[in-house]
Amino acid sequence: MSLELNLADDDDDQADAGTERYEAYTDYSKISTAKVGIVQDAIHAINEIDSAHHEGTKVRSQPAARARADVLDAMIALTPELRTNRDADDDLDDILNRWEGSDGYRRRLKAVHLTRENPEWLSQLADDISHAAWQLGYTRSGKTTRENDVDPVEKESDNMLSE
Repeated sequence: MSLELNLADDDDDQADAGTERYEAYTDYSKISTAKVGIVQDAIHAINEIDSAHHEGTKVRSQPAARARADVLDAMIALTPELRTNRDADDDLDDILNRWEGSDGYRRRLKAVHLTRENPEWLSQLADDISHAAWQLGYTRSGKTTRENDVDPVEKESDNMLSE
């Protein structure tokens, strides 16, 4: 992808102004792998908090703080894409509605004391993070499709690329 910047202030300066070219690209694989790691860390953190409370084990402040940070990281990483795709997918819209607002999961997470509390909504939040990552395509790697379910145009382009 190329990005051209015209450095002219107005139309009269355009003839004299230079244009700078920048080459840029995003390595989707690296970003996707990073987001999968963030999602996995958040789900693991929620499960550790839940398991500790269930077993009656004391949740120490350092692991609780780390868990909160991991979950917030996942929410922050997924939110821009949830906002972008919410109109096309009711599930993503529902997730975003649960996360945002004055009583949203983000505010609740910042207010809860995970060393003493294990709120019911935390389990729903783990499900939301997992489902959002799936819907956005980050955790779909390895998904298989039957031969007759493949789009004919996609099949043709795959065949051309493999030749």
